[in-house]
Amino acid sequence: MNKILIALVLAVVMSGNVYANFITDAFKSDKSDKSEHQLCLEAVEKGKLISEYENNYNPEWTNKVYVYKGESYKFFYAVNKCEKLEVGLGVY
Repeated sequence: MNKILIALVLAVVMSGNVYANFITDAFKSDKSDKSEHQLCLEAVEKGKLISEYENNYNPEWTNKVYVYKGESYKFFYAVNKCEKLEVGLGVY
């Protein structure tokens, strides 16, 4: 009976640690996204404008592409969204 009780106590204690690590990892990923977003906004301020796209029918698609420190970034002005372009320069 004591062995079962000890096993249950260990199971409860270990499950709490797993949950805490999961929550900590979730917050770490949010912080890295913020720093990437900050770098993207820095590219809009300091980078070189290489392309502009204006869409009158869907203004949320209107964007500008910037190059900064060897990377390319696309900024959508209407929705205030900035993203790093992974493949090529993303100029269409």
